[in-house]
Order: sequence, then structure tokens, then C-alpha cells
Amino acid sequence: MKQIFTLLFILFLSLVSFGQTFKNQPLISKRTADWCPNCGSWGWEFKLAIIDEIPADQATIVALHHSGGLANETNTALTDALGGFGQPTFFLNNTNLSASSGNWMSKLEQLKLDVETMNNEIPGFGIELHGYLGASANEVIAEIALHINQAADGEYYLGTYLLTNDLVHNQAGNSAGSNAEHKKILLDEFSGSPFGREIGNGPILEGVMDFTITNTFTEVPDAQTDIIVVVWKKEGDDYTVVNTAAIEGIELLSSNEEVNWITDAKTYFAQSSININLQSEEVIGEYKINILNTSGQIVKRLSDKTLDKSLEIQMDATALTTGTYFINLVSSKGIWSDKVIVLK
Repeated sequence: MKQIFTLLFILFLSLVSFGQTFKNQPLISKRTADWCPNCGSWGWEFKLAIIDEIPADQATIVALHHSGGLANETNTALTDALGGFGQPTFFLNNTNLSASSGNWMSKLEQLKLDVETMNNEIPGFGIELHGYLGASANEVIAEIALHINQAADGEYYLGTYLLTNDLVHNQAGNSAGSNAEHKKILLDEFSGSPFGREIGNGPILEGVMDFTITNTFTEVPDAQTDIIVVVWKKEGDDYTVVNTAAIEGIELLSSNEEVNWITDAKTYFAQSSININLQSEEVIGEYKINILNTSGQIVKRLSDKTLDKSLEIQMDATALTTGTYFINLVSSKGIWSDKVIVLK
């Protein structure tokens, strides 16, 4: 299968060769505590069912211990931002699912549908995430390419977090007691702040921002360790989830990158038009195409949707001057990029 690795003009006037997909991926969180009996009974079953039935490439799942032996400053700050009271409380982004011992099974089915719907939306902020262990003890590195697909205005932050799985710790209400194996436990954050580093405050233009975030943690458990990224929007004292990404098993030098959604593609200039032909593995759905000049300015735009697995597009180039241009196609399935030379 042919994989597409082409050039995309990015913010700060540099070129990068890459291929990837990303989607609108929500945050599913559980407000919990190790002393809470319901957290270890029906809340425990609900969380495990979510993990089993909603993969990490569809939603980012995290258990936030706001109190007790697994609590920390970051957990407390995030649970305060998401709201609610008591425990266990489950959220889809900032929305309380109102789950209980009597309805969590039906809530799971609705949650799966809601996640699927959100995945099919084009994200305003797409996230390409790589993570791996560094050269020194307990050093973890996250490399993030943040794709701003729609110009935004406001105050945004990039939170990067370390999670662990199969952490043996006491849990009230659970039959395993002190031998309970906790999953998706938020251990720590990378940037010295619960909500991470600032992306921008004010107008944020379309483009790509690259971040390399490194932290040496006090201890990295000898268990499967995950990295998650959350883009937050801050309004006043409130933080809302914009998009997320997750990778599991960072010791495997892993990535959430997928490059196979396009099977064949070509771009060329002919008869005063830029022609784009591509074939994908699945229905493309809603998409947006931007053509940028070498100064990073968008000179042509197109938004549409298709129920086909292929696109054949002719974009009028009569107003363009001779030179090199960059094509960026964004869809709910991922992105594809190429460059074309216009000769007149």
C-alpha cells in the first residue's frame, strides 16, 4: 500500500515531511477516590467497560483521583475544572454523563454513539503525538505537532500528562481490596502547570505549531505508561476541553500516527487549474482544502463533503502567479498534503 509522505508548509516558514491522521477525540474522565466504595463497585465496572469498548484512538480515557492516596495537584485542578461533585462522576469533555449504578450500561451505549459522532467532526485543533522514553532515568519526551485547521481567537493551553496502568493500590468497594489494579491513573503533568503551556492568547492563525516537551519524573512505574495531550480553552477561570490525543505503551517508541487512509494521490497544474485526484480506503466525508503560497498565506479555499472514497477536484488558478504552492486537505479521516508548481 502506498503511503503518502509529502511537504506541508507550516507556521514559522519551515518545511516538514510527514503523514498522519487525526480526529476530534473527546476526553472521557472519571472523578474518583480510593476511599469511595461506589468508585470500586459500579464505577469500577463502568470505567473498565469504557476502556474495553472505546479504543484509545477514539477517545482519551483518564481516572482523576481528586482525593485520597492517588490524588495530586494536577488531578485536583482538572476535577475542579470539569466540575461536578461527589464520586464516581463521569464526564464526556465537560459534560456530566449523570451515570449511576442503575443506568451505567445504557450510558455506555449512548457514550459510544456520542464518541463516534464527535470523531467524524473536523477538529479545529488536530494533534499529532509521538512519545518515548529519554536517555536518562525517568525522562519522558512528548513531540507534538498541533494542526490549527481553523483560525481561532481566545486563550488556549496544551496540557501533556503521564498515565499509568495496572497500578496496584487499595480501592474501597472493590473485591481485590489493597490488590486492586488501577488503570488510566493520571500520575503527573509535563509543564509545571496542570493545564500545560500556553498555545496562544488572541488570534491564532491556521498552520502547524511544533512542541517538544521533556520532563524527568520522580518515578515512572514499571507498567504500561501512556501519554495524553489535552487542548484546553480558558475563558475567565473556566477551562473547556477542545481536543485530545493519547498514545499507549510509550516504552515502545509509539505514536498515534496513521498514514494509510489514502491509497493513491496526485496533484498537478494544467490549463490554469490545480488538479487534485486522490483515492482513499473509506468514505472521505466532510473535507476542507487550503492552498498556501510560500509565505504561508492561504490563497484558495474549498469546503465540501462527499460520500465517495475518491476526489477529483479542479481549483481555478487563473489568479495565481508562477511559483510553488502547498495543498493541505483536512477531513474527518485525517490530512493529506502536497505541493504543486504553477507555471504561466
